[in-house]
Amino acid sequence: MIQNLLYLSPEFPRNYVQFILQLRHRGVQVLGISGTRLEDLPSDVRGGLVDYVQVPDLKDYRAVVDAARGLERRHGAIDRVESHCEHWLPLEAALREELGAPGLDRCRTAFLRKKSSMKEIFGQAGVPVARGRVARGLAEAQAFAAEVGYPLVLKPDIGVGAAGTYRADGPERLAEFFRGLAASPTFVEEFIAGDICTFDGLVDRDGQIVYCNSLTYSQGVMEVVNRDEHVFYYTAREIPADLEGAGRLVVQAAGIRERFFHIEFFRTRTDRRIVGLEINIRAPGGFTTDMWNYADDIDLYRGWARIVTGGSLGFEWCRRNHVLFVGRKDHIPYAHAHEDVLARFRALLCHWDRLPDLFARAMGNTGYLLRSDSLEELLQAAAYVHAAPVLAISGSRD
Repeated sequence: MIQNLLYLSPEFPRNYVQFILQLRHRGVQVLGISGTRLEDLPSDVRGGLVDYVQVPDLKDYRAVVDAARGLERRHGAIDRVESHCEHWLPLEAALREELGAPGLDRCRTAFLRKKSSMKEIFGQAGVPVARGRVARGLAEAQAFAAEVGYPLVLKPDIGVGAAGTYRADGPERLAEFFRGLAASPTFVEEFIAGDICTFDGLVDRDGQIVYCNSLTYSQGVMEVVNRDEHVFYYTAREIPADLEGAGRLVVQAAGIRERFFHIEFFRTRTDRRIVGLEINIRAPGGFTTDMWNYADDIDLYRGWARIVTGGSLGFEWCRRNHVLFVGRKDHIPYAHAHEDVLARFRALLCHWDRLPDLFARAMGNTGYLLRSDSLEELLQAAAYVHAAPVLAISGSRD
């Protein structure tokens, strides 16, 4: 049984306070470390924590270790370290080793986060992948281009989302990319003409998937970020058998335990094959965990807390509804005002909120969650929310 759990950056993202509150409900003492002043933490975060230490910066490893040791002296051994955030996964792993807490260590965490290593896991699962390799300069990237042709996708070997991800359609763009690149390895990958789909869920301590769902996106995150456009995506009611089969094999090959997962695939546009893209050992970002909850009136925050404290998921589920996320960006003009969206979709609206600036480029500044058992109804809603204004055309008078 877990007595003390150290939670990094407990105030961000805002909706993840539910992990803390559900742990407290299970009798766990949740201890927090972050760079925010105690008095600036939201009241529900403060209420969920037994103790908290502010450090100058979570990137200051020695300061974080000193804070954790202080919490240990006051409360006893720390049994688990979590954050549920991609950015802090390496810090989680380092602290586990430092404190003797179970879970993914630095070596395994680094392996699972590298794009190059992900290819190995897909291969072990028998799932085809886009060809790719680490290039340490333009010459190596040009050699790879000679093998697979253009376009190419260029990305950091370890990165979050589509940050630093670009498309090179020819030799000039490839050379331009490497001219402005700092001396760090770049993962170079063949471009796959396909649509992104995902296999997501939660795994128990025995490696069994206890919840799963899938996301379909209006367009790729790389395109959204690089063109600064808006996006929508939605959960599934039925997961295609080939997608779920590939996803389950990848989860098994990755050896995921007591964690959420988010595995991205392409469905090719020509022959509709499933091709592996990326593996994430965390829940999808933003409001996706809430979307799963709204889809079936369940509580996966509570389910995760039950699993990590030695219990079972604790509820049944059947994906009764689709849930749609549709984001809007402040710089894009829209035909319908925010108030019009709220009024028109009152019966479908689960939640809306402003998004943190960190998420804005990929997801938007404002996000809406809409629920229906009819996908067509939700796609019509997305079209309304994203509709562009009709521009009046003035003509000259004779």
